[in-house]
Amino acid sequence: MSTGAGILTICTLDCPDRCSILCRPHGGSLRLRGNPDHPYTRDFTCAKIRRYPDRLRSPSRITQPHMRRGGRQGDFEPVSWAEALDAACAALSTALANDPASVLLLRGCGSMGASKDFIEAFFASLGARTTRGSLCEAAGGAACRLDAGAVDMNDPTEIDKAEAVVLWGKNPRASSIHTASQVKAARGRGAPVVAVTPDGATATALADQVVRVRPGHDRFLALAVAALLLELIDRPVPWEQAADRGAFEDLLRRHPVDDLLAASGTPRAGAELLARTYARTARVATIVGWGAQRYHRGGESVRAVHALAFLAGTLGVPGGGLYYNMPSARHRREVPWPTRPGTRPAPLIMPLLARELPAADPRSASSGRCAPTSPTRAPRPRPSPEVCAPSTRWSPSMASGPRQPGRPASCCPRPSFWRRRTWSPPTGRINSERPGGW
Repeated sequence: MSTGAGILTICTLDCPDRCSILCRPHGGSLRLRGNPDHPYTRDFTCAKIRRYPDRLRSPSRITQPHMRRGGRQGDFEPVSWAEALDAACAALSTALANDPASVLLLRGCGSMGASKDFIEAFFASLGARTTRGSLCEAAGGAACRLDAGAVDMNDPTEIDKAEAVVLWGKNPRASSIHTASQVKAARGRGAPVVAVTPDGATATALADQVVRVRPGHDRFLALAVAALLLELIDRPVPWEQAADRGAFEDLLRRHPVDDLLAASGTPRAGAELLARTYARTARVATIVGWGAQRYHRGGESVRAVHALAFLAGTLGVPGGGLYYNMPSARHRREVPWPTRPGTRPAPLIMPLLARELPAADPRSASSGRCAPTSPTRAPRPRPSPEVCAPSTRWSPSMASGPRQPGRPASCCPRPSFWRRRTWSPPTGRINSERPGGW
């Protein structure tokens, strides 16, 4: 889109900030700047974006398609766009005619925009196979949906009103320069910034205090802080919006704070610092990084931090709230794309793709282990990330337990100590439904 200040475009990197960019010619090259009218980009970008013009002029830049000649051992040679598109269409047509399930869509996120949905709609209409799960943030997203029905947080601009900030497994200087700018401004206003991280060195530039936690054990620390918070907080806890309060309180009684802290590897002083931070004000912005859920039972860690922010009364409060997977794809919604009549091939699990691909190949002896194709039904949402039910009840002793064979790191085990929760927009309450086997 063209404006008086230049052409308005967007960064294509797979980054949470998704910068809005103004581009205009300058001295035979291009000048890029952050869109000053965008509420989140705010007139500045990272150094990677500023180097875009250099990449466009680079002699190493690939400017045309390449095709391999001479089989798998051959070399790639440049070809015309017409030849490349004809070859791709011919191969795709042949595969679809033989078996649509032999076509697998593997897509990245990139700019996080609607174009990713268009790609998925196109391949769904062909009857191609897709994937489920993720190598990135899906376990935490599934955890938030179990708690609140959707990954729909406070608007990220509300961090500007925070009276305290907790960076839980998040280093925004490395992954989100605009969030880093907000945290730096909050600290300048006198808001305390506490970082929860296994690596204290990476957080010192933004945080006033660092609370160390054993990698993959954040859920134990969050529950310990929740127990301490309930003893300190002098404002109402929003229990009326929660499901199964008794089971949660029973969980905390059965697992003493000292046992939880021993599992997390965190000194009691660190947990008490976090509890005081949440007790002091409801305007605590809890910014959760993706690293916390990239472990076995990582989804439980996100749910435990989410529960802590909820008990503190921060959710929905300007300046408060829990921020996970923001602002990337924040307003995208799952769309029930129409599919090709016939059968819809079962999606492959992304974290287990090396195992799933041979099993899905009809020429393979192991193909019987692949999930069978399912009859096409009326349009429905795309498959959500896999959620597994643990075979044993959750306890601190599981902190050092062996990882279950065959379970991907990004799989979100369903916590055995909470009911499943769904969000009811008219009342804002969290309702429960009891699945079997918990």
